[in-house]
Amino acid sequence: MTSKPSSNYTRAAEQGHAAAQFNLALMYDEGEGVPVDDLKAIDWYQRRQSLAMPMRSTTWPSCMTRARVCRSTTRAAEYYLKAAEQGHADAQYNLALLYDHGEGVALDDREAVRWYTAAAEQGDASAQYNLAIMYDEGEGVPVDDRRAIEWYRKAAEQGHADAQYNLALMYDEGEGTKVDDAEAINWYTFAAEQGHASAQYNLALMYDEGEGTPEDNQAAIRWYTAAAGRAKSTPSTTWPSCTMRARAPGRQPAGHPLVRQGRQPG
Repeated sequence: MTSKPSSNYTRAAEQGHAAAQFNLALMYDEGEGVPVDDLKAIDWYQRRQSLAMPMRSTTWPSCMTRARVCRSTTRAAEYYLKAAEQGHADAQYNLALLYDHGEGVALDDREAVRWYTAAAEQGDASAQYNLAIMYDEGEGVPVDDRRAIEWYRKAAEQGHADAQYNLALMYDEGEGTKVDDAEAINWYTFAAEQGHASAQYNLALMYDEGEGTPEDNQAAIRWYTAAAGRAKSTPSTTWPSCTMRARAPGRQPAGHPLVRQGRQPG
């Protein structure tokens, strides 16, 4: 047994290889080939997170990369719990995701809500967004559109495009608040300017029909064109029929494999 990980393995981790970073963290975490070193384990866990989890959502490396990665989600959950209990917002968020999807722990919506809330209260935009979804859909908590709006707004104000879109949709459809076309346009615009296709479509529709704004054919064409371009690059998106204009479908998740499916595919 060597006193330190192989230089090639360490080099791969330092060059940004996500699976190598995760496994190197496990080696320090579990004392495999090296003395247990919590600080180095945390450092490599966090480097892996910053590379592979742009929304800090937990997508584990494929089982094909190394079998131990898949069998160690329970160990990772234990690590996240320790850090979460010490107030670490990223760990709280990732622990919430594990409970949300039953990865390494039993699926538990209430525990997911608990840890999303802990991270959201520390200002984590992704946690705020997912917590809003939980209130929006009544998962782990009773449906509460007002609380959903509250958390969508907090995430939206931090620039979270999907939260901006969902907040716009709440105002557009009068869910948890009175219908407010001006607010809907405001938040659709923020999301649309970040390339959010459904927001671009709905914004075009509002300019086209003069909802909350004077009719503006040029603006409508510009946003329809932008949405069409995005739809072409993401062919799985379901768009309303051209013969009967309707709102673009559904709530929008952050588009990450482990950001709650059913919020919206894709």
